[in-house]
Amino acid sequence: MSIVVCTPGGPAQDALVEAGQEQARQAGRDLVLVRHVKLPGFEHDVDQEMTAAADVRTQLEATATTVSERGVSCRALVVTSGDDNPSTALLEAVADAEASLLVIGIRARSRVGKLLLGSTTQDLLLAAGRPVLCVPVEARH
Repeated sequence: MSIVVCTPGGPAQDALVEAGQEQARQAGRDLVLVRHVKLPGFEHDVDQEMTAAADVRTQLEATATTVSERGVSCRALVVTSGDDNPSTALLEAVADAEASLLVIGIRARSRVGKLLLGSTTQDLLLAAGRPVLCVPVEARH
């Protein structure tokens, strides 16, 4: 069993990794950092898409190495799909990792935003099938 952190990258990643690392340390579990990359399909530049996925993997693996150097066993996992909504791919990764806890970021949205926009966070909360730790992260402009 492991602790899984679903990270969108960027500034929110640090807070999520820190929270996941602490949970993994306390529980004596491995940490798995998961990030989704959208690969829209063959009508786009496949080489560019694969390069983008490889770049994300390299960045996430560097973070996993840093966490491992701090004493928590950690690995990186990049999942891909052609969907605008990465929930299914992320939930499969969480299940495959046999996560005992899922760590995700949450941020404030307006009422209109909640009504009009789908939410990967909401999908993960409702379908995770395991405890979820929600870490407040604010989008930085």
